[in-house]
Amino acid sequence: MVKLSIIIVNYRGWKPLSRCLGSLSSLDNASFSSEVIVVDNFSCDGKLKAFSVQFPSIRFIENTGNFGFSNGNNLGARNSSGKFMLFLNPDTVVSLPALSAMIQLAEDHAEYHIVSCQQENEAGKEENPFGVFPSLKSLTGITRAIFRFSRTRNQLNTQCHVRSVIFPDWVSGSLVLIRREVFNQLGGWSEDFWMYYEDVDLCKRISDIGGKIAFLCNIRIMHQHGGLTRQNKKLIPFYKNEVLKSR
Repeated sequence: MVKLSIIIVNYRGWKPLSRCLGSLSSLDNASFSSEVIVVDNFSCDGKLKAFSVQFPSIRFIENTGNFGFSNGNNLGARNSSGKFMLFLNPDTVVSLPALSAMIQLAEDHAEYHIVSCQQENEAGKEENPFGVFPSLKSLTGITRAIFRFSRTRNQLNTQCHVRSVIFPDWVSGSLVLIRREVFNQLGGWSEDFWMYYEDVDLCKRISDIGGKIAFLCNIRIMHQHGGLTRQNKKLIPFYKNEVLKSR
């Protein structure tokens, strides 16, 4: 069994995916074994074959349709063999030190069922990709505007400036390290969600079985947040609708 399986779901995001896969070449110098699996959610644009030739060490799997982020992740998980699985967005750039630190933390603390780390955009601004579980007070526009400035959320942001590890309710699905045994116990990602909030749901189910969500504040990767979903402006209303449905 390899130590780490990196699973990436792609849909016509070839340019950022190329950069992401390029950054994963640093794994050649890792002290742990790994595999990289890219699930293409039926892009059907003729580029998958060329990419498989360009990156021969990467395993590419073509889905039979675009059935959503969770479905693609679960397909990748079923075709992986690692002790740990890292679910990674294609519009990220990672480093070996970041991955090593996440794995080390997960190995040192079995109670940390999910481990993630800080993300920054291309301008170097921290994204703080974590939060508290939704509630009735955060479901509508007005109450959500108030909730953004709540003590709980601000406490998390403040803690991340003075602590190396914090424990939010949830972390973004753009970077999720999870033990295979925990993932299997949960039954994987919920495919009731086509896109958005599937990461919150996964973390909630972990919380329900007594696991912790650990977030490394002093380790970071680069993430071009929304770089894929915002490429086609005509689809922005569709994605906004998916956010509302999933919430």
